[in-house]
Amino acid sequence: MQFCVRDEVEHFEESFHPYYDAIKIDEEYFEDHEGHERAAITLVKQLQERVHLYGIITFPDGGGYDVDFVYENDNAVPGITKNHFGSREELLEGWKNFLSLYK
Repeated sequence: MQFCVRDEVEHFEESFHPYYDAIKIDEEYFEDHEGHERAAITLVKQLQERVHLYGIITFPDGGGYDVDFVYENDNAVPGITKNHFGSREELLEGWKNFLSLYK
């Protein structure tokens, strides 16, 4: 079965509701050292005007999900935490834990 980022987004929309305000797709997020393009999904949660939490999710060849959790506001440099999760369920728990730090 071939990987399709749009199928992943559908799964995220279902299983992560209501823990995000938007889901964005970037099918050419970055290029790795061998020149392969990697897709990314970004979860966005707005806490206040100009205060956002992001989960930037990429899909490593070995499986699972690599995630950068990002806190961003106009008055601070973004804080980034890098994580790896083996399943979407583990990622959902990690995302909920990250959200709980700022609510």
